[in-house]
Amino acid sequence: MSVQSVLAFAGAALLAVAALVFTFFNPDLTSFAVRTSIVAVITVVFLGGAWLFARRGLRFSAESVAALGVVFIALDVWAFVQLAPVSASGWTFAALGTLLGSALLFGLGARSGVRVWLWAAVVGLALSPGLLGSGGGTWSAILGSLGVAVVALGLHPVLARLSSGLGSALGFERNTMTTLQAVAVLAALLQLLLLSLTTITSQILGYAGVLAVLAVVAALGSRNGLPRLWSFAAGAFAVAAVAILPLAVPFGDSAWYLALIPVAAGVALVGLAALRSSPVARRSALTSGAVTVLALGASPALVTAVTQLSGALFAPLRWAGYRTGGYPGNASPYPASGDFAFVAGSATPSGYGAGLVAQNLGLASIAALAALTLTAWAVALVSHESVAAEASVPAAAQTPAPAPTSAPSTPIRLALWMGVFTLLTVAGWAGFSLTGQAVVGLVLAGLLIAGLLFVPALAAAPATIRSVPVIGAHLLLLLSAVTGWLQESTTVWVGAAAVLTLAALAHTLPARWRPVYLGLGYAYALVIVATALTLARVDGIAVLCLTATLGLLCALAATVTTWLTPRSWYAVLLVSAVPFVAGVVGVLLVRSGWTALSTGVAFALALTLMTSRRPGLTLPLRSFAAGLLVPSLAVVVVCLGAQLLATSGSPVVLPLIALIVAGTFAATGPITQALERRGLATLEADACRRWIEASAAVTGVLAVLLALVRTAAGLSTTVLVLVILGIGAAVNALQTGRRSAWWAAGASWTGALWCIWAIRGIEVIEPYVLPPALALVIVGAILVTRGRAGQTLATTGLALAVVPSLLVLSTNGSEGFGAAGFGAAAFGPVTPWRAYGLLAAALVLVVIGYTIVRATAVSGAASTATTPAGQAQTGPAPTGLIGLRSLIGATAVVATLAAAAGAVQAMRWGLGLDDLTATAQTGVMVPVLLASATATLLAVFAGLLAQGDAAPRPNAPSRWRYAAATAFLVAGPITAIRPDAFSIGTLVLLMVMMLGFMLVVSARARTRAVSLPPVWFLFVLAWCTAVAGWSERELRVEAFSIPLGLALLGAGVIGMRSGARAVPATLGSWPAGFAGSWRLLAPGIIVTFLPSVLATGTDPQTWRAILVMSLALTAILIGSTRRLAAPFVISLAVLPIEVIVVFTVQIGQTINPLLWWITLATIGAVMLVIAITSERKGAAGGGLSARLRDLT
Repeated sequence: MSVQSVLAFAGAALLAVAALVFTFFNPDLTSFAVRTSIVAVITVVFLGGAWLFARRGLRFSAESVAALGVVFIALDVWAFVQLAPVSASGWTFAALGTLLGSALLFGLGARSGVRVWLWAAVVGLALSPGLLGSGGGTWSAILGSLGVAVVALGLHPVLARLSSGLGSALGFERNTMTTLQAVAVLAALLQLLLLSLTTITSQILGYAGVLAVLAVVAALGSRNGLPRLWSFAAGAFAVAAVAILPLAVPFGDSAWYLALIPVAAGVALVGLAALRSSPVARRSALTSGAVTVLALGASPALVTAVTQLSGALFAPLRWAGYRTGGYPGNASPYPASGDFAFVAGSATPSGYGAGLVAQNLGLASIAALAALTLTAWAVALVSHESVAAEASVPAAAQTPAPAPTSAPSTPIRLALWMGVFTLLTVAGWAGFSLTGQAVVGLVLAGLLIAGLLFVPALAAAPATIRSVPVIGAHLLLLLSAVTGWLQESTTVWVGAAAVLTLAALAHTLPARWRPVYLGLGYAYALVIVATALTLARVDGIAVLCLTATLGLLCALAATVTTWLTPRSWYAVLLVSAVPFVAGVVGVLLVRSGWTALSTGVAFALALTLMTSRRPGLTLPLRSFAAGLLVPSLAVVVVCLGAQLLATSGSPVVLPLIALIVAGTFAATGPITQALERRGLATLEADACRRWIEASAAVTGVLAVLLALVRTAAGLSTTVLVLVILGIGAAVNALQTGRRSAWWAAGASWTGALWCIWAIRGIEVIEPYVLPPALALVIVGAILVTRGRAGQTLATTGLALAVVPSLLVLSTNGSEGFGAAGFGAAAFGPVTPWRAYGLLAAALVLVVIGYTIVRATAVSGAASTATTPAGQAQTGPAPTGLIGLRSLIGATAVVATLAAAAGAVQAMRWGLGLDDLTATAQTGVMVPVLLASATATLLAVFAGLLAQGDAAPRPNAPSRWRYAAATAFLVAGPITAIRPDAFSIGTLVLLMVMMLGFMLVVSARARTRAVSLPPVWFLFVLAWCTAVAGWSERELRVEAFSIPLGLALLGAGVIGMRSGARAVPATLGSWPAGFAGSWRLLAPGIIVTFLPSVLATGTDPQTWRAILVMSLALTAILIGSTRRLAAPFVISLAVLPIEVIVVFTVQIGQTINPLLWWITLATIGAVMLVIAITSERKGAAGGGLSARLRDLT
C-alpha cells in the first residue's frame, strides 16, 4: 500500500462525510425529496468518478472513490425503504433494493475490475435472502438465514469463473463468502435454539430438517475453505438431526428420554463411522463433531449420574449439618436416628429427599451410560471394518496407511472408561440403602481387583488396558469409604474393610507404588482411630492429641527399628506429620496436658531422628528434626503452664522459654561435640547446630512478640525476656566469636531499653531512634578512619537517623511534641519543628561532607608536593580523612532524604494537613514555594556533594543525581493548587520551566554525558504540574496540552538531528540513542492530539474540532513529504476518531455544521488532489508514491 493510496482513501472519506453533514445535518435542508436527490446525485458522481479513474489506470484512486460509491448506494437503498407503503414490509423493500443495487455493482465490478464493487455486490447478493426472511415470523427468519448460507455457498463457483477474466484469484471475496456462510449458519442455529422446544411431532421434524440442511451446507462448504471447521459442523449437525427424533415419540415417563437421546445419537455416530467414503474434506473433524453432539446429548444422563454419585459423596456434609444443628430451625431432612439407616432415594416428610436423584432417573442414566459404552465399542468395530475395506482398494488408489500399533484405539479406551463409570453409577444407585451402596462398591472393587490378579487375560493386558480397571477399583473403593461414613454403626468396619481392600489393590500395581499405598492406608487407619474415639464420646482436643500421639509413637517405633524399607519409613513419617501439624494448630486453640503429651512425643521423635543412624536418614531430615527441638520444648512449657497455673502463665512461661533459648545458645558447642561423639559426621553435626540455633532464634523472637501482645505479660516481662535473650546471645558470641551474635545481643538489650522508655511514657520517635543511630554512625566512622570496613554501619546509622523521622513527618507531621506543651489555640499553628530539624540535618550533612572533601583535597595536594629538586615527597598520607571520604556518597543520599522534609512539609501545607497562616492574596502558595525551593536547593548541594565520593564510579554519571531536587520543586505547589490566578499562574510557570529544562537536557545529552534527570522523568513532572493546574478548570486543556506536546515533540526533533553521540537506547537515555519517527516523534504527537480529541467529547467546541483537523492535516503533509511514519499514520488515525467524536456530541447543536463540513471538504479535497496528482505522475518509489513500509 502506497502513501498516495492512503491519502486518496482518506480524502474521499472526508469528502463523503462532508457531503453527509451538508445533506443530513444542515438545518436549512429539511425536505426528504431534496436530500434523497442529493444523495442520488452524489452516488452517480462517485460511481462515475470511480469508473473514469479505473479506465485511466488510476487504480488506487478508483478503489477509494468506488468504496464511497458503495456507501452512497447503501443510502439509496435506505431511501428506497422509506418509500415502502404502510401495508408492505420494509424488509421486503430492503431485500429488493439490496438485490438491485448488488446486481448493479456486480455488473460494474465485472466490467471494470474494481474489486470494491465486486466485493460489495457478492455481500449484498448473499444478504438479500436474510433481509427477505426477516420480515416474517421465526421460521421465516430461520429460512432466510439458510438462504444466506446457500447463496454464499453458490457464489463460490461464480467467483471461480470470474477470477480468470479479472486476472485475480478473488481470494478476499471468496473468504468473505465463507465468513458469511459461517455467520448465516450460526444465526440459523441460534434462532433454532431460541425456539421453545416442544414434543409436537411436526415441530421436532422441522428442527431435524433444518439441522439436516445445515449438515449438507456444512459438508459442501468444507470443499471451499475451513475444511476442519465445516467438517466438524457437518458431523455435529448430522448427529443432532437424528438425536432429537426420539422427542417426537411421547412417553408417559419423560425420564427415559435420558436414555433414548444418547441411543439415537449413538446410532447416528455409528452410521457416520460406517461410511466407506468421506462426505466431507476432513473425516477426523467429522467424527469429532459427531462425538461432541453425542456428548452434549448424553450430558443430562451424565449429569444425572454424577448427581446421583454426589448424593453419596456430599452426604457427609449434610450429615455434619444435621449433627451440628446447621439447618434452619433445626429442621433436618434426615431421621433423628444416629445410625442414618435410610434408603438413599426415599423422601422425608419435610419434602427433601435424602437422595439427590429419583430411582427412575438413576436407572435411565445407567441405561444411557450402558448405551454409550456399547456405542464406543460399536464405533471401534465399524471403524476397524472401514479400515479393512479401504485396505482392499488397489494400492494405486490409496495412500500409504500408518503402521499398526499395539495400543488400543480411542473408541476401545472410551468404552472401557464408560464401563467403569457405569459400575460407579450402579454402586451409587439411589435405590440402594447406604449400607448397600458401601457393600456393592466394596464387592465391585474386589471383583475388579480379583480380575486384575487372577484373570490371565487382564493380568497380561497392556498397561493402557489395565489402568482403566485399576482406576475403577480406586473410585469404587473411594465411593464405599465415603458412604460408610454416613452411619455410625458401619463407620469402623467399613473403614477397616476399605483399608484391607486398599492393601489388596496395592498388589495390582508395581512395587514402587506400595509405599504410597502404605502411607494412605496408615493415614486412613489413623482417621478410623480418631473416629472411634469420637464415637466413644472422647473430648475433641483429646481425640486430636491421642491420635497425634499414636501416629508419632508409630513413627518412633518405625525409626528405632529397621523392618521397614526407607521409602516405606518415609511414608510413615509423612503421615505422622499430619496429626502432628493438627496438634500444633490445636495448641493455638487450646493449651492443656493433652497437647503437652503429643508435643512431648514429638520432641522425643525429633531427638531420635537427630541422633539416629538409621539407613535412609538424610541430612535435610536430620536438620529439620534438629530445628523442631527448641520449639517443641517451648510448646510443652506453654501447655504445662496453662495446665498447672490457675491464672495466665505468660509472666512465668515466657521467661522460662527465654531461659531455654538462652541456654540453647550457650550450649550449641557441647551439643555439636556430643553429636560427633555419637558417630555423626562433622557436616551433619554442624548442620544440626545451625538449625538448632535458627529455631532457637525464631522461638526467642516469638517469645518477645508474645510478651508484647499479651496483656498479662506487660512491658516488664518483655524487659526480662529481652535481657535473658541478650545474655544468651552474648555468651554465644564469647564462645564462637561471631559478630552476628553481638548484633543479636545489642538488639535485645536495645529493645529492653526501649521497653523501659515506653514504661516511662516517652511517645516521640526521635529519642528512640537517634541514640542508636548516632552510635552506629560514630562506630562506623571510627572503623573507617582506622582502615576497617565500617561503611555499611555508618550508612545504616545515617539512614536510621533520618528515614523514621521523615516517615513520621509524612504521616503525622510535627504533632505530639511542642504543640502539646504550648497549645495551638493560644500561640497559633504548630511549629513544624520536625521538618525544620530535618532540613537543618540536611544542611549539617552537606557542610560536613564538603568539609571532608575539602580537607582530603588539601591533604592529597600536600602529599603529592615536590621538593625543589623535582622529587615527590614520600611522607605518610592522612589515611583517616581519605577513609572518611568513602562515606561521602551515603552522606549525600541521606542529606537528600533529609532535604525531602521541605517538600513533605510543603505538601502537608498544600493538602491542609497542617495549619498555616496565609494571606488572602497569596494563599498557601508562597510558603509552599519557599519550603519547596529550600528542599530543592539542599538537594542540589547534596547532588554536587556526591561528585566527591571516593567510591569507584561508572563511565557515565548517574542520571538520577538531581532527580529528587526537580521533584521537590513541583511536589508542594501541585498540592497547593487553589482556584486563584496566582496559584494557577505559578503552576503554569513551573510547567514551562520544567519543559524548558527538559529541552536543555535533551540538547546537552546529545553530545556529552550528563548527570541531569532523564527526559521522561522531567516530562512526567511537567505533566503532573499541568494536570494540577488544569484541575481547577479555569483554563482550557489546550493551554497545557499543546505546550506539553510541542515540548516533547521538540525533544524528539532534537534527537533526530545528526551528529549525536552513540549511546545505548534505553528509557533513561531518550531521545539520545533512538532513531525513527515512531520512537522519537510519536510521543509528542500523541500528547498533542489526545487531550483535544478527548476534550471534544466532553467540552465540544467548533474551534477545537477545526484545530485538531488542521493539525492532523499539517502532520500528514509533513509525514508524507518527509517520509516520517509516525506523524503520517497517527494523524490519519486522528481524522476518523475526531469525526466520530464530533458525531457523538450531536453535531448541529454544539458543533457548527457549516464550519464543520467546510473544514472536512477542504481537508478531503486537499488530500484527494494530492493523491490523484501523485498517482498520475506515477514515479515509482518517489514522492508520495512511496510505500508505507518505506516511511521511517
